[in-house]
Amino acid sequence: SSTTNFVNEGAFVKANLVGVNYIGYSSYVTNFTNASTGTIEVSGGTLQFWGGGSSTHSGSLTIAANAEVYFQVGNHSFLSGATVTDSGTLHIGSSTVSVAEALTIPNLKLSSGQGGLTAGGALTVETYEQSQGTLTSSTDMTVTDDFSWSGGFQTGSGTTIIGSEATAILGSTTLYMRGNRKFLNNGTLTQNAGSALYADQSSQASATNAAGGVWTLNSNNNTRFAYNTNDSAMTFTNAGTLNKANSGTIYFGAHAGTSAFIKAATGRVGVTGGVLWFD
Repeated sequence: SSTTNFVNEGAFVKANLVGVNYIGYSSYVTNFTNASTGTIEVSGGTLQFWGGGSSTHSGSLTIAANAEVYFQVGNHSFLSGATVTDSGTLHIGSSTVSVAEALTIPNLKLSSGQGGLTAGGALTVETYEQSQGTLTSSTDMTVTDDFSWSGGFQTGSGTTIIGSEATAILGSTTLYMRGNRKFLNNGTLTQNAGSALYADQSSQASATNAAGGVWTLNSNNNTRFAYNTNDSAMTFTNAGTLNKANSGTIYFGAHAGTSAFIKAATGRVGVTGGVLWFD
């Protein structure tokens, strides 16, 4: 194997609109620094960080529509002054990505159980997709357009906030809320069959459907939509509209730990099919 250190203080451009260009490859390690004066422009296709190298970003990263920057492996850091712009995707695979301070990311995707993002400041994301991996933060992440969570972990005392104009989907699996994680829905959310918000490892987790929020339990299975282990707690507060659709029984809580369902004065619960069971 060999190691190369590359420092960008000017413009680093992926110009071709299709295909993959690699920074590092297999056993060829590249440590990449985008300095405060540096710009990375991805016009199309994929710019992929591979080979186990690291990268640090203090400058600007521009990802065009239908393009992506893919952190497949390695450790990558967005430092003070870094920006991510345009409408492409920042994709985190089996890599570890850290963000030092508040950052806006147009499209963010987590797709590997071995990877994740740790945020030291508030995140604002237009489109968020998490099928695996771990989001860790003691600060808030606000999603303004589209949110999809179908696997993996969200941990840390921060809040995942679904904006009032956003559409959210909770996928058909167990979704882990650790480290006292909080979830706040202000938009339109659908929780699909088999999906459950789950607090474990001593987490005091909470989920809130805010006034104006619409939360639909879209399942015909006998499943739980929120519950916890013996050493944990799950609190669900409904101040908006909570709908239970389709047939079958959906449960809240578990025969363990502490579960609480709170209906605020503005809250409405509607059952158009099956049974909503408070355990």
